Amino acid sequence: MGHNIKAGNQSKIGLVVLPFIFGQTGSFLSYVRRWQEAGHSTIIVDPYRCFPKPHKPPFFLLKVAFNEKANVDRLAASFHHLTVIDAILNARMKLLDQGCKKIAYIGFGLGGVQALWAAEHRQYSPDLVVAFYPHLIFPRDFPKKAPDFSKIEAKIMLFFGKQEKITAESLHRAKLAALTYPHVDLNEVSDADHAFAEGHIQKKWGINIPNWKYYRPAGAADAISKVNEALSALRPVEPECVNL
Repeated sequence: MGHNIKAGNQSKIGLVVLPFIFGQTGSFLSYVRRWQEAGHSTIIVDPYRCFPKPHKPPFFLLKVAFNEKANVDRLAASFHHLTVIDAILNARMKLLDQGCKKIAYIGFGLGGVQALWAAEHRQYSPDLVVAFYPHLIFPRDFPKKAPDFSKIEAKIMLFFGKQEKITAESLHRAKLAALTYPHVDLNEVSDADHAFAEGHIQKKWGINIPNWKYYRPAGAADAISKVNEALSALRPVEPECVNL
């Protein structure tokens, strides 16, 4: 279940974009708008809207913080349910039907790991997977497995803050993956911790964080620039007409 942000008819690259744990924040939507303005057809898959009764992020945060294992397990099962993966793969098919020649999955936080999970389906492989500070391992056995990089054929771009603390073990695993698999490109952002690309978490579910303490605008801009370069490299070269 995603919703479409239409781009120009000439777009050849389709993006499936997934938010981090606070959903569609102002920062997240600003990135999506820029990609759309660059001519990319974009579909947002919001994990918090993929279920009949969407889970609210504070529920997730509180249950993990207080280690109420039964509820955490129940939520983990919901988030790992194939509903989210199916939504990503359906979005991919919709973009191909719209004429997109190349597909990229871009996810932030939990959305990043879901993008990686979806890319494991080789028969529906994207051309690029971008994961910002993805959870490659979870506290208190939250989900059941880490993404399997050996099953992903697409180029993978991982972005972490060098001072990553919230998912420090994930950064360690990302370093090992980058050393093991040639198609994994690890980018570490200086002077940054977790969720460095999130500037403002709007008032939603009773939460309003106008100045997200982890936000690093320079690091976020540099990371987005690298993603844009990778997307440009995917764009097919149109044949030129020459009058003889």
